Amino acid sequence: EAAGRPKPEEAAADGKPPISNQTLIERIRQTFDSHRRPLLLSTAALMLAAGAAQITRAGREPATPAIAAAEPAAEAMPAEAPAAPAPALQHASLDGIALPAALPPSLRAAEAGDLPALHELATRLAEGRGLPRDAALAAKLFAQAAEAGLAPAQFRLGHLNEKGFGVPKNPAEARAWYARAAEAGHVQAMHNLAVLLAEGVEGRADYAAASRWFTAAAEHGLKDSQFNLAVLLARGLGVKQDLKRSYLWFALAARQGDADAAAKRDEVGARLGEADRAAAQAELAGWQARAADPSANEVPAPVEGVSALAAGWAG
Repeated sequence: EAAGRPKPEEAAADGKPPISNQTLIERIRQTFDSHRRPLLLSTAALMLAAGAAQITRAGREPATPAIAAAEPAAEAMPAEAPAAPAPALQHASLDGIALPAALPPSLRAAEAGDLPALHELATRLAEGRGLPRDAALAAKLFAQAAEAGLAPAQFRLGHLNEKGFGVPKNPAEARAWYARAAEAGHVQAMHNLAVLLAEGVEGRADYAAASRWFTAAAEHGLKDSQFNLAVLLARGLGVKQDLKRSYLWFALAARQGDADAAAKRDEVGARLGEADRAAAQAELAGWQARAADPSANEVPAPVEGVSALAAGWAG
């Protein structure tokens, strides 16, 4: 039995008719499958696709997996230094990969494996922005930057493997790259990894692991992770059922303008005692998102004729 899967009688604890395990899991999966929200997470204004399912938003996948319209990003975060300095990155090895002949001056550093220039070049090739679209070459360049330790490239490579864009579709490989980026502190990768775990991309859902990554991203203010975590807490999937915490996370997502979260907040709130509801509201009033590590989430714009790494950028 999958970790965190409720027994039939537990699923009926809210007084509603009993729901079979299979029916409950299918409902949760459909909820995840229909909630996709791409985010803008780069100071270089790169449009990144979220790439993994979230909850209650049908028909939101971009026509081209590498490009997506942006929605408001996570709730404003207080400035704070990362817990530990990010390890210095090295130049990527191109391993004989042929780059386009006529590169803009700002991207010529990619020829030497400069990571910001390489990431920007791969993004433009994936989008067909200023260069002929070449998904296969974009995937190769993202892979080289990802292998060199650039977390945003690891995230993009995970997305390409998840969608089969420029590479054969490979959910296991997507999960592995999302995990590397998430462990480096990439917030959207935390969320996408959690969704793949909740969906059971390798045949079995792992709600306990999914809840841990949803929690990590939710604490950084990512509203879709806040919503998804609230669902797991409400149902006791992968975590102990906790309606007060579920109310809090739905309320935090609602505070960022999520109408579905607002409705769920009110539903859960109606089932809370007055003391629990007041305690959750007090916590909500003082809650602040944790600051994300910029070195794991942002790629500086390439500078013409200058290697960002040689200039001292370490992430």
